[in-house]
Amino acid sequence: MTDTPQPATGAGSRRNWFTGRANRKEYWLYFAVLFAAILALDQVGLEVAGGGLVGCLVVVWIPRLHDLGRSGWWSPAILLAQLALGLIAYLTVGETTGGTVARILVTFVPIIVLGIIPGESQENRFGPPPQPGWRHMFRGR
Repeated sequence: MTDTPQPATGAGSRRNWFTGRANRKEYWLYFAVLFAAILALDQVGLEVAGGGLVGCLVVVWIPRLHDLGRSGWWSPAILLAQLALGLIAYLTVGETTGGTVARILVTFVPIIVLGIIPGESQENRFGPPPQPGWRHMFRGR
């Protein structure tokens, strides 16, 4: 038995959101819960769609990026690229239907791409690959 702490790999065992890895199923579950919470809060009149979604997305992206072998620092870089492209779409097309579609695409393309690309099958610097399936997420390691 070693004294070296092992990275958490499942939602049930996640001690720190900024370590470990998240497979695609885990990522989509986190995103679905986040999206449902944002919609529910919006229905009761709380305006959290802006800052709340952005902050939570960055946190959800980090373990997913780790599964892809990338640093969590890519998360704010993706966010800044989204903001820049959204601003460009707004300034060039404005509040037209095309501008709204462009901003929606800029927002959701990175979310979808991170959820489609398979993670590394071998252990990487962020830990072993997450267990396949859903069960490990609810019972821990």
